Amino acid sequence: MQLRWLASASTSCFHATAAIARGGPLADARLADALASPAASLLGELTAAGLDAEAFFEQAVPLASAFENNCQLADRVLSKLQGPGNHELAAGRLAGWFTQLESAFNHAVPGVVDELELRSGPLREQWEARGPGLLAEIGRQTEPGLLTESAEIVLAYPAVGGAATAHLASNKVVIEAVLANPFGELPEIVRLGWLLSTLNLDLPKYSESIPPERLTRLAKLAMLPVALQSAAELELAPGGPTPLAVAIGAWGLADSQHVDSLAETLRAWRQTYQDNRPPWRVALAALDQMLTTPANQTRAEEKTP
Repeated sequence: MQLRWLASASTSCFHATAAIARGGPLADARLADALASPAASLLGELTAAGLDAEAFFEQAVPLASAFENNCQLADRVLSKLQGPGNHELAAGRLAGWFTQLESAFNHAVPGVVDELELRSGPLREQWEARGPGLLAEIGRQTEPGLLTESAEIVLAYPAVGGAATAHLASNKVVIEAVLANPFGELPEIVRLGWLLSTLNLDLPKYSESIPPERLTRLAKLAMLPVALQSAAELELAPGGPTPLAVAIGAWGLADSQHVDSLAETLRAWRQTYQDNRPPWRVALAALDQMLTTPANQTRAEEKTP
């Protein structure tokens, strides 16, 4: 997999704001104070425009690293959310709030790009040493062609203290550049490999039967036991059933009361896959069905940070 690493102040800003929008606390109190007012103003503008905040940040966070001009960024986000059309007026209003938000962010965290470059050193070194082997093992345990040939890793300021997510439509993983593993049993390179392994699952040959609103979470859940088993094979993570439940909770895939039952569902699904080795599209559809049965409906509808 050909990877491009990028440190982005703009993505860092929208990543932190997305965490605020979800109601989660930031690890950096100074940054939380600086962003409180402009974040509230942006969220108010989104509400007035009839835009869903979660859907907005799903587009804005990965796209922010590709646009230096906020009007262009706003126009692209609106095009993604509302389709082609004349978004000039709405984009201009949003761009103004983007500029205020980024100004507050850069004032609270000056020189963030240089800091991210320094912070990323340990993660990049560990990835270069062990990451390709992890992806190769994930590929061996699934099927040829499942992994994307190239992707972008966007480094974000650790506003939450250790967070990451995959953006399938953009072929990007956004990951906070933490200096140490937030969860001792789960190295960050395992989280990175897991998220990279999901990026191709939006191809129609894998997901044409999956509702788009469920796909990203489903992709993460499907690849989680594969990534953890691969990591255990390479002695990057402990083996056995425990790491799966730990990862579900630590990486925000379910709340505490649903962790064990979700882990049980994923273990059962993974065992069936290993026993029968169906095409991945069939396995993915089967997992979606398992997660959306009445007993599991609540878990399936939980949103992933």
